[in-house]
Amino acid sequence: MLQAMFQSSMAILRSPRVETFEAHERDDLKSATIYVAVAALISGVLGAITYRVHLPYLQEQAAQMQEQFGGDNPFGQMMAAMSQQAAPSMLGGAVSNVITTLIGFFIFLGLAYLLGRGFGGTGVFGELAYDISLFYAPLSVAGAILNLIGIGPLACLTGLGGLALFFYQLFLTYVGIQSGLNLPKDKALWVVILLGVIGIVVITMFAAAVAAFLVLVGLASGAAGAATP
Repeated sequence: MLQAMFQSSMAILRSPRVETFEAHERDDLKSATIYVAVAALISGVLGAITYRVHLPYLQEQAAQMQEQFGGDNPFGQMMAAMSQQAAPSMLGGAVSNVITTLIGFFIFLGLAYLLGRGFGGTGVFGELAYDISLFYAPLSVAGAILNLIGIGPLACLTGLGGLALFFYQLFLTYVGIQSGLNLPKDKALWVVILLGVIGIVVITMFAAAVAAFLVLVGLASGAAGAATP
């Protein structure tokens, strides 16, 4: 089953057209879930290896930031704390990645399905899940590999590669929605645009929460320093 799905993935990645998706399309939610879970497991192991490989660089960056801005700088403190943590075990990182990836996958699928049905789509959920999994799984592993090698002078190149991968996945989502939900091009485009808007809102809210947390950490550090005689 996994071998057949991988072959379908390669066919779609080589020829990302509606006709290619429909030639390999199946109403099989179970297989789609297993395929994405296996890819998430591989990505999780690669993520744990990435942390171990990048740990010395994180420690160096934290030391430079604390030296430049002082030990009370909240950004430096945060990076120092991150670099001092023990690298996660491969098993723990992989299992955690499987859970979070599957949750994210089904949230994305649910939104795409509801939006597509709202625009008149007639496809079933299992078909959409199968279509999306055929490119979501291999591209998630490709992204993990880019993160692994993205260190030092290669970081700029892998960053550009990650950006290209994102836009390619966006395009494949557009084509996959046409096939999985039986939507015309214009309506599938609206579904992708709305998904993008929702994603931007979520990312913005997360960034605002992180910024607020850092401000609170800075205020707490300043108050503690002022209270110290």
